[in-house]
Amino acid sequence: MVWRTDGTTAAAAGGWRVTVGQDVTGIDDGEPVPGAVVASRLVAATPNPFNPSTEVAYEVARAGRCALTVHDVRGRQIRTLFDGEAPAGRRVAEWNGLDDAGKRVPSGIYMVRLRSAGGGEDLLKLTLVK
Repeated sequence: MVWRTDGTTAAAAGGWRVTVGQDVTGIDDGEPVPGAVVASRLVAATPNPFNPSTEVAYEVARAGRCALTVHDVRGRQIRTLFDGEAPAGRRVAEWNGLDDAGKRVPSGIYMVRLRSAGGGEDLLKLTLVK
């Protein structure tokens, strides 16, 4: 993929020839590469409301420790969906409406919490309907 300086892609037919000399270095202009994950975040839960399960899509900005947990409306953690080292990029986790002990949780509102390397944190509301 070739990026123009205005952030659009060059989609012309044919080949491209790129020559790089020894004195060429990268230039950081402070602008993110289009399509790059710049902050870890929860993207969506599908379906939501859900029964019996939902898929939670999230993006990790940089590789490192990451935790994805489910909490009830009182803030108590009821399920860990992921806790460990994660590569940068988009990931998906499934929640089947069970707590960490394997018991079904009641219908209601739940929060998914993403914590990632560098202190990033995001929340997403889920609704379980039975």
